[in-house]
Amino acid sequence: MRYDKENNTITFADDNEFYDWAVVPYDVFERTENGTLIYTWNFTSAYEKAVEEGTKLIIDDQNSQVVKHQSVTHRTVTRPVEVHARQYKMRKKS
Repeated sequence: MRYDKENNTITFADDNEFYDWAVVPYDVFERTENGTLIYTWNFTSAYEKAVEEGTKLIIDDQNSQVVKHQSVTHRTVTRPVEVHARQYKMRKKS
């Protein structure tokens, strides 16, 4: 993970690095209005702070599934995220 303060961006090498940084590693159990016990999960405070501050999150992997789907899944619960792919420059052939 690289933080660029000047551009207000955090760059992750791949989906796993982003996941480890953004998702709390344990489940949270909640009761619904009808009394059913369900589990869910939360984002880390670091992720929530970065989103709140408008930090651009970049995953430096052209095959990123998080970027492709704009979501993160932990067990069976999926939540949306806003992440970007690194912009690669095409080289001209000589």
